[in-house]
Amino acid sequence: PISRFRNLVRTSTIVAQSQWDTVLPAEILEEFCNLVIEAERIGDFRYPRTMHIANPEVRLYDLMCFSDAGEKGKTGVMYTYNNRTLSFSGGKTILPHRAHSIAKGELDAAYQVSLMVEGLHRHLAPHAGTKYLFLDATIAIHWIANSEHPLHVFQRIRVMQIVKSFTDEKGVLQVYHVRRDHNPAE
Repeated sequence: PISRFRNLVRTSTIVAQSQWDTVLPAEILEEFCNLVIEAERIGDFRYPRTMHIANPEVRLYDLMCFSDAGEKGKTGVMYTYNNRTLSFSGGKTILPHRAHSIAKGELDAAYQVSLMVEGLHRHLAPHAGTKYLFLDATIAIHWIANSEHPLHVFQRIRVMQIVKSFTDEKGVLQVYHVRRDHNPAE
């Protein structure tokens, strides 16, 4: 509607050879009013967030999550995966980088992804399968895999959420290392 409005104003002023204060013809004013009404209905538009669930042959969608951090910011990317398709579900860039080190930034990025995956998992239920986390920071993976060791509060809060989010129903922690050049969150 916005581009149609712009084109309407441009062509109508050229056709009518009007100036700024000139009254426009009735048919142009009517079309303008219809565009305004149409523009107000844009808020009613609803896009189904999980159109791929409509496939009756697919019962479970695994959630593949990737996180990364650098000196300037943190990123998280999620994909839904089944035996037929890999599709982008959502991504989030978290800026600026506020952690004291890159390792803490990597852990915080994984934490943010764990919060995102919990929401997507609830939304996909009962079609949600296993949740997997891939990150390229070995220090952060060590903190997550060895959560029984004493950690500072910053790490402990994030590790607890990550472990909660990415432990499957069998009790297996689904956190894996991915090479930096294979990480889509890079």
